[in-house]
Amino acid sequence: MSIINQEKLEKQNQYGVIIANNVKAKITDIELSDINEGILSITLNIIDERYKGKVLKDKVSYHRNHRLTWKYLSIRESAGVPYSIDEPSRIDIDELLLNKVVTMNLSSWQNYTRSGQAYDCQKINYVNAPTKLIIPNVLDDYDFDYNYEDDYDDKVVEPSDEVF
Repeated sequence: MSIINQEKLEKQNQYGVIIANNVKAKITDIELSDINEGILSITLNIIDERYKGKVLKDKVSYHRNHRLTWKYLSIRESAGVPYSIDEPSRIDIDELLLNKVVTMNLSSWQNYTRSGQAYDCQKINYVNAPTKLIIPNVLDDYDFDYNYEDDYDDKVVEPSDEVF
């Protein structure tokens, strides 16, 4: 018989990385980086019951030529305010994203110190907000009053006794 202490395991993992999909969080703080221009530091409070109360921090770039700009576009779409090419260059990011709820897929990745020691880091991927899917109705062109069997009556070939 193998006995384990689940309570101890939970306490040990309290500050570890979260691995879960479709976790909801509220954006509670947005700061502009003092060091790197074009970087936002975003604070997310998890509101999902599984991890309620946990706080995550994420950094995203909003510069056009930065390799991580996709994350800025993704968080905006998840928050329900997707980027538009027509919007002005200068925007109030707090007004746009603060207190919005986003959906995330959370996983981990390993980073290494200079001495080679590995440690786990939280990886955050924002799930795009659901959009209305428009499926054309293929039955719109179907004529329900027409008898389609009439089209095939003259094409029926009766079997013959001839042998070739």
